[in-house]
Amino acid sequence: MIMIDVSNLKDALETLGFVAHGDIHEKVFPEIGCSLKVDFQAKRLIYPNEIKGRERNNGFDKKENFVVFECVCRLLLKEYRPEHIELEKEWHLGHDPKGGRADICVTDTSGNMLFIIECIPAIGEALGMTGFILLDFALTFLCAFFALDKLVGGVRSLVVKKPDGNAFIPAMFLISFVTTLSALFAGDDTVLRFYNFTFAFCVLFSAIASYIGIRKEIYTFNIISSKKRKLVLARAAREDSVEERAGFARHIEDDAEIYKTREAKFIDDFFARKKEYPKEKKIIGILLAASAAVSLIVFVLSLTVGKASFFESMTNMYFTMLMCAPASVLVSYTYAAYLASIRAYSYGAAIVGDTTPEEYEKAGVISFGDNVAFPADKLRIRSVKIFENNSIEDVIYLASSVYSKLGGPLATVFRKAALDGITADNVEILSLAENGAEATVDGHSVVIGQPAYMDNQCYSTTYEAGDELYEGDTNKRILYLAKDNSVIAKFYLQYNASSDFIYIVRHLSEQGICTAVTTADPGLDSALLNKNKLSPDAYPIKIIKPMMPQEEMERVSAHDAGIVSNHDAKGLIKTLIACEKTRNIGKTNLAIKFISMLVATALTVLLTVTGNYDKMLPFYPALYQLFWMIPMYLVSKIYI
Repeated sequence: MIMIDVSNLKDALETLGFVAHGDIHEKVFPEIGCSLKVDFQAKRLIYPNEIKGRERNNGFDKKENFVVFECVCRLLLKEYRPEHIELEKEWHLGHDPKGGRADICVTDTSGNMLFIIECIPAIGEALGMTGFILLDFALTFLCAFFALDKLVGGVRSLVVKKPDGNAFIPAMFLISFVTTLSALFAGDDTVLRFYNFTFAFCVLFSAIASYIGIRKEIYTFNIISSKKRKLVLARAAREDSVEERAGFARHIEDDAEIYKTREAKFIDDFFARKKEYPKEKKIIGILLAASAAVSLIVFVLSLTVGKASFFESMTNMYFTMLMCAPASVLVSYTYAAYLASIRAYSYGAAIVGDTTPEEYEKAGVISFGDNVAFPADKLRIRSVKIFENNSIEDVIYLASSVYSKLGGPLATVFRKAALDGITADNVEILSLAENGAEATVDGHSVVIGQPAYMDNQCYSTTYEAGDELYEGDTNKRILYLAKDNSVIAKFYLQYNASSDFIYIVRHLSEQGICTAVTTADPGLDSALLNKNKLSPDAYPIKIIKPMMPQEEMERVSAHDAGIVSNHDAKGLIKTLIACEKTRNIGKTNLAIKFISMLVATALTVLLTVTGNYDKMLPFYPALYQLFWMIPMYLVSKIYI
């Protein structure tokens, strides 16, 4: 709202419905039989004679008189009678002669007071130019006090050349302070503005970003501090991923990363990862520098080409900086990470560290244990044939003992089937092949393998009707068990992939990531995948063997395992996909930031050329920045 003064009084009267008759403007109120007049030659505000105290407010000498005049006009419009209105009525405080005056008092027909209207002057008029600017300074420093940690952190990030969202806080503080300072020494007394509005806006959103950042860390900490076993997606060293690199050489680049699912009891270095600096934030420095450069150009053009005063040029630079600098960086990165953490938490998983999404960007192969692909509850022992005079207890004991070292789903099945779950303590694996294994159990030689392996080892196998159903591209296999050079048992097995693993393979394939299944189980081979809807011709998947199972890790560093689950492998992969979506959000939001800067630059050029910068109010840049946060918010919600 603009304060009424002599310069705009005629416009205000026209808005109120006054009619000009030369130097006198009049508005008639026929319903109550009176009128209001303004005499510009005599510089008088003319009230109806029935209004008491009118002589105290009838001059052009105070702006407040114009406000009182407008209020009286609006009262008469609502048909309050002039004899019930009194201006500048005196009030006394008890028996004390001291008191005050009320601007407008309105009574009823009996003279009882209905209400009082007090016309308070605008803050700029009340304080004066210097007082107004000092108030601006005070509010600016108050905002800076509440955001002192962000202010210091932003300066530090600029000094170490790792600018983050907080870098905008000192930048906005500086431009607000300098502009207010120029207003103090070179400002126009008729232009009163608060130059701290956008700075306060940035402080507010910085506080919001801190809050959602803390919420994000709480979700993550709840997962990694859980007493449940942890399943992590750990980066494998080059020497520990030779088989995976060889198996998928034609699918992946040489610099692709190999990740393996590992079990761990404790996650180290959680707090150390809070100090990381994502590569995507490096653009913040460029955005700030570009905004400052555009602002400086506008300042020079205003001063030289536009012939504006120093203060006007500073004001133009101020608005340009606030418009061009994308303040959305205060929350855009944190909000996307926060949404990803919420989604990961719903999967029973967590994303540890801000750089985790970009670390998994080069994932080429993810390796799973055979228990994940073919869980024990999906495995079926269709039949067991015992040869000679061997007992089923002895057969299960030997098989369970060997598989206690080989691992895999059969280890669980045989352990449950063994008498009291007992297995031998003295077990040693002597050799491993793709479809067979040799071992010693309590000093006895034990061999287990598919028919082809047993034939190569010169064991006598029997081919029976129906055995052909357990060969080739099926999910069924035959395993023979031999003890001390004699075949003692024949197992008919059916391996079924879990629906979760099928989901994992298909979604990893969509992300361009290969899937490896490591196993030492002689019964598992790649041909099994066809019957389990996981044809290697359709998906980049391989069974890599023979590989002994990896033991559970006591501790794993969060630097090597940025995705952690206390639930299952599916939760890990869903979280990995959420990381990919977070990267896509960052790319989309970056494009939006550049568009907002281009639009802001165009607007500032237009305002500079047309000379309309003086019509800009301090909250306009804040509204502009808020507008561009809307598409970034929607992008984040849509992607995740």
